[in-house]
Amino acid sequence: MNMLTLLENIRQLRLHKNFKQEYMAEQLGISTATYSKIENGKIKLSTERLHRIAATLGLASTPLTIAQLNTYQNGSNQSEISNLKHQITKLEHERTQAIEREKSLLAYIRVLETTAP
Repeated sequence: MNMLTLLENIRQLRLHKNFKQEYMAEQLGISTATYSKIENGKIKLSTERLHRIAATLGLASTPLTIAQLNTYQNGSNQSEISNLKHQITKLEHERTQAIEREKSLLAYIRVLETTAP
């Protein structure tokens, strides 16, 4: 995805949330004119500023942030939803495995405690 598409997605998400450029600029500590230039691709968007914009738009500041902004299209987030569901399933599986490991370790501790002199 190119930068102009990313910036358009930021603009679309901002509009979807009914945020004005003035609000975004205030949250970022910059002028409205500077924010406008960011959305229009006239100023280079740093990773730090991208994360601050994402946070202002209510997106978590995680590695998913850029993916969330890249896939946002006027409320049509099917690929993002599918990706997030896959990640949730994977995390649930890892959680289940961790719980099983914890149970095994606790059982082993009980065995060690009962056999200790």
